[in-house]
Amino acid sequence: MKKFLKLLLCLSLSGCATTPNVYVPPSYRFSADALNNGQNNLNKKYLIALPTGKNDPESDLQFMQFSNFIKKGLIQDGATIVNKLDDADIVVTLEYGISDPKEETINYSVPVYGQTGVASGTTNSSFYSNGYVATTTYAPSYGIVGVSNQQETYTYYSKFLRLEAYDLNAFRTTNKKVQVWKITVISAGSSGDLRKVFPVMVVASAPYFGKDTEHRISVYLSIDDPRIAEMKSQ
Repeated sequence: MKKFLKLLLCLSLSGCATTPNVYVPPSYRFSADALNNGQNNLNKKYLIALPTGKNDPESDLQFMQFSNFIKKGLIQDGATIVNKLDDADIVVTLEYGISDPKEETINYSVPVYGQTGVASGTTNSSFYSNGYVATTTYAPSYGIVGVSNQQETYTYYSKFLRLEAYDLNAFRTTNKKVQVWKITVISAGSSGDLRKVFPVMVVASAPYFGKDTEHRISVYLSIDDPRIAEMKSQ
């Protein structure tokens, strides 16, 4: 039953297809929305920071861990990471979070199989001293005779990652915040461990750092993707 439900969810939410007897590894699904100012700002010097009003990054262990994943993604795209504000061309603010557990109930129908009638009949004749006897054997036919309405409730968590990049050189000149690109990534799934999912979110979204997706897109990532292990490695 659980396998059926997972297949039902896959078909209804992800639009994925299955091939008989072929192993298809489970995949993560993310929603990503990226915008930029029309320029390539990735070949510059970057500093990762928390948004104004947040805790000191140097004392926030989770921020330090998560920002390392962001740095890896930026470096892969050609950026240079610096640790001093005076050395940076771009500052990227990093926000992330996870919701409280939410529940959703799914109603679905499962076909019920049974006998639908008679497919064929075979008659055998026997002769005895006192007469003739004919015996007919019928072969039943089987098919769907109805449906069973099922209901299952599952728990999920919403997680998000948001990056906003600002031009520090423009700020030094005009004293105004000039945003050059931003990206928001959202994930909903059964895992309530943000530390486990965060590096996967970075792998899925890194190709869109500094880019413009033009609209919100869905990104799928296999759990066997080697980039996930590479991202998690020190």
